[in-house]
Amino acid sequence: MSATLFGQYLRERNVISPERLKAASDEVRRRNRSLGQLAIDSGYLTQAEVSELNHAQRTTDMMLGELAVKRALLSQDDLERLIILQKATQVSLAQVLVESGDFSETHIRELELDYLEKQKLTRKLCERILTEIPQSESVQLCLNELIKGLQRICKQVVAVNAIEKEGQLKQSLPYVVLQKVSGPSSFHFGFAVCSDQVQKISTALTGTEQNQAYIPVKAIEHFSDIVVKNACAKMQQEKENVVSHQPKAFFIGEQMPAYRDMVGVNMVTEDGSFEAMFFTDP
Repeated sequence: MSATLFGQYLRERNVISPERLKAASDEVRRRNRSLGQLAIDSGYLTQAEVSELNHAQRTTDMMLGELAVKRALLSQDDLERLIILQKATQVSLAQVLVESGDFSETHIRELELDYLEKQKLTRKLCERILTEIPQSESVQLCLNELIKGLQRICKQVVAVNAIEKEGQLKQSLPYVVLQKVSGPSSFHFGFAVCSDQVQKISTALTGTEQNQAYIPVKAIEHFSDIVVKNACAKMQQEKENVVSHQPKAFFIGEQMPAYRDMVGVNMVTEDGSFEAMFFTDP
């Protein structure tokens, strides 16, 4: 169960304050070490090796452990030990909230069950809508690569929250990046984010904290290029002749490409929400 979405559910139910949720989420992150961090702490890998593996993951479907074994940095037995250790030491947001006294075990269990039921309904609805939109397979490939990129590059947990067949750009998400894919049926894929998310993407790509007064829009173009090229590689494996063009960042209010049939995909992270979008050329 995603701690990110469960935490947002608790906020929507107004059963926890933003401050308490942040404290609990920080505790979950502190205690739930990544496989890479566990490998460093256990002496299996160096920081430099993990950094290189993280960078290499941008263009592969392999998990960090699999990649480390492939490169002979870990043995299969070492990887299995690390996975067992990771599972044994992980805690959930619900567990932390019970330990802190914010909720009783009975109350948190009731909330978890209600949350899981709502997520089940949301997932079914999103899956149905995705099958009804134009070029649904291409959309899903792009979405999968976007989620994977945010998880592996930005270390953010991401989930699809809702899908709108007639999506609209939102003033609260002013930074937009679009990238055209040409093929049998040309389309644009992109996403709209707030300034904080632009900063997170830039910091993850460069390893350097950015000046908050400066919005590095080139970073979201670079990130989009990684996402779309990875998706195009999957399409080409399916014998689709597609080509990705250069990404272009916009600010809401600037001239956007003409489009029709925009599909908006609301996505949620622990830091807030953003919008992915897909539309065909007119």
